[in-house]
Amino acid sequence: MRAIGCAIASLALHHLWFMLQDSSELVLGFFVMCVGDLAGSAIVPCAAKALLALKELRARTT
Repeated sequence: MRAIGCAIASLALHHLWFMLQDSSELVLGFFVMCVGDLAGSAIVPCAAKALLALKELRARTT
C-alpha cells in the first residue's frame, strides 16, 4: 500500500512541475507515468518475494 502511495505522489509532483513549466500533453504523460509507476510498484515487491523464496528453497536443499 505504501508503494502505491509513493507512486501516486511521484507522478503528482512530476506533473505539478510540468504544469508549472507549461508543458503540453499533460494528460497523456500522466496516464503513461501512472501505469509505469504502478507496474514498477507491483513488480519490485513480487521480484523480491520470489528471490527470497528461491533463497529459502536453496537453503533447504543444501
